[in-house]
Amino acid sequence: MNTHWKSILLPGLVGLATLGLGAVQAGEKECVPLLEAPGPVGGPQALAAALTYPPTALREGLEGEVRLQVEIGADGRVGEVLVLQTARADLDSAAVHAVRDCPWVAGRSAEGPQPCTVVVPVNFRLAPKP
Repeated sequence: MNTHWKSILLPGLVGLATLGLGAVQAGEKECVPLLEAPGPVGGPQALAAALTYPPTALREGLEGEVRLQVEIGADGRVGEVLVLQTARADLDSAAVHAVRDCPWVAGRSAEGPQPCTVVVPVNFRLAPKP
């Protein structure tokens, strides 16, 4: 783990899951209440541990936030990952790789595990110089 930086925040969509249903028209989703939100196995710390600060960005002292839309299947597998807010190509790529490399737990409703779409902000921040 790189000790020069770390800041991970997780979804603002806690409590809702979007279910893609075959009978629903393209682009429409049905929302169901969740009892447990989806998240990385081991919590935000596990996602932070999977994240690598790109060496070029680290050398250049660059910081930024990447906001990802992540589909999590009912089995916890990561599906489509879209960059909603870009910081820079190498930061975007590092954020996507970390989300894909980290194991996830699906959201749960009263009916059991549910496929979900969550927004994951990933903040790249350098530690202040001593």
